[in-house]
Amino acid sequence: MSSAQPRLLALSYGDMTTVCLVRIYSSYVAHIQLKTLENSSLLSVLLRLSRKSGLYPECIILKDVVHEDNCAVAPGHFGEVWKGKFRNQQVCLKVVKIYKQSDVHRLLKVFAKEAILWSRLSHQNLLPFYGIYYLTYGHGRVCLVSPWMNNGNIKEYLLENPQVDRVLLVSDVAAGVLYLHQKVKIVHGDLKGVNILVTESGKACLADFGLSNHVDAEILTWTSESSANTGRTVRWQAPELFNPENGKSKSTKETDVYAFSCVCYEIFTCQVPFHEIPRDFTVMMKVMEGKRPSRPAKNSVPFVEWGLTDSMWRLMEQCWDRDPKNRPTMSSISRKGFLSSLVDNRPPGKGEALSPPQFRGAMHGFL
Repeated sequence: MSSAQPRLLALSYGDMTTVCLVRIYSSYVAHIQLKTLENSSLLSVLLRLSRKSGLYPECIILKDVVHEDNCAVAPGHFGEVWKGKFRNQQVCLKVVKIYKQSDVHRLLKVFAKEAILWSRLSHQNLLPFYGIYYLTYGHGRVCLVSPWMNNGNIKEYLLENPQVDRVLLVSDVAAGVLYLHQKVKIVHGDLKGVNILVTESGKACLADFGLSNHVDAEILTWTSESSANTGRTVRWQAPELFNPENGKSKSTKETDVYAFSCVCYEIFTCQVPFHEIPRDFTVMMKVMEGKRPSRPAKNSVPFVEWGLTDSMWRLMEQCWDRDPKNRPTMSSISRKGFLSSLVDNRPPGKGEALSPPQFRGAMHGFL
């Protein structure tokens, strides 16, 4: 076993008691839904133990993952995206690139708490997180494993299926962000179309939530569209994230709301925000000056065919308010009549991805 490979028996930490406690607590937690753990001291203890020691519960480490191809399928926000299989189930491997082999343990310790929490999340509008896989070859690569989505991201899906109900997709995104904000107190931090995937049944689900909080330029290689700071992408960023007086700015629920509106823009127009402006630096300057994405003409395809309405545009403008305190919450957004009263006639998809608890049950032979 490589000295950098993650393992539960990390003797270098010099605390076998912690190792045993992590095993004991994780064995209780492994197959329990988050809703039964939200106020549980059990999960709280496990999170504290993991954060302090950098150790993972064994159920999070996957060991039988196989690559399907010899090259990456696409660049991702924090590395590369590979296609693979885990016990005959197609999975997506998000490969984190690391500059130095010695930084692997440091990165794993950063991810330890989040990996435990991510593996407990279960919502139809969140991409399930199955676990972590360590590549034994290459230059220190760690993979975050989730189900493979054949429909791709929401941008790709809409290009292939232009006549789907786009308001339903907006509702899906709102429900996913609301769950993160209200139920588990997580800020997504990188909402944009390429981070929203579509299930077999045509439902949108959020990916990469919370990862932007762990970008470290000294550890990770980030290979996607240009970002101004901390891994977030310029065209979806709220103006306060560009303010030099804020120092090292962090994503908040309010910046998520701003980005949610930018995602709505993508869904209804099939264009990225400020698509008329080629340079990201110019976009940043425009946003700081108070400019926002351009409204489509009333007789344009977004209004005539794709479901954009005056009410929806007003909501988007409220989400783009310069003052974060004036932006609506995801709770108030989800209660809007044109989102809360939708009739969802999408048929259940065949071969839908297993939820994290179902996946762990199958992995250990309980399903």
